[in-house]
Order: sequence, then C-alpha cells, then structure tokens
Amino acid sequence: MDPAAPSLAPKHVIVLDDDLTWREIALAVLAKHGFAGIPAATLDEALAAFDAGPVAVAIVDLVMPHNNGIQAITAIRKRDRGVAILGMSGSFGEYRAGGSAMRMAGAVELLAKHAGPAALAAVVVRLAGG
Repeated sequence: MDPAAPSLAPKHVIVLDDDLTWREIALAVLAKHGFAGIPAATLDEALAAFDAGPVAVAIVDLVMPHNNGIQAITAIRKRDRGVAILGMSGSFGEYRAGGSAMRMAGAVELLAKHAGPAALAAVVVRLAGG
C-alpha cells in the first residue's frame, strides 16, 4: 500500500441527539453516503467517541434533557477545536436565539431537522470536506 495514498476509511460523524428515532434516521443517511455514524444519546457518550478516534463532524441537537446543544458544543469545542459542528433542531422557530447561541458556542452550520435527509447529507458531505 502506498503510504502517500489517501485513506479510504470512512469519516466518523457523531450524532448527538436524545431522540432515538431521529438518531437512527441520521445514522442511516450517513451510512448511505459512506460515513461511519456514531450514535450518542448524551454528551458523555459523544465525548467518549472523541477519545476513541478522529471525528470529522459532530451533529448536535439543540434541545436535550441534561445538557442542551449549546453546552454540548462548548464541551466538544474544548475536546476538539477542529471538528466541524452542525447544530440541529426541530424547534429553531420556537428557540430563535438557540441557533445564534449555537453559532456563538462553535457550530459552523445550522440545519432544521425538517430540512430532510438530502439536506442533511449535503451539509455533512460539505463539512467533512467531500
């Protein structure tokens, strides 16, 4: 194997969301596009994934029961300054300030959950660098 050849290993993407159904949908979309999705129902699970190896993108839900998305993004940024973070919510309309706060905490992109699978895939592909 040529050591200068690019790695063909799939890029890892964390999906931090307390909603099991949405996590499963996101993971299926990621797998279809060649990513290795890592499910995380809690911030602790997401942070443990960073300890396991490099992460290209972290998808973080805004509204969660223990640590909200802003707290999660802040903790992720402390763990990995270079990871691309996608802030997501099904309720940006209700929490308009939530999107701004997610960006201030370190999210590089925001997407509403209702945008659909194609939009999610397109943003993750872009954030992961192709």
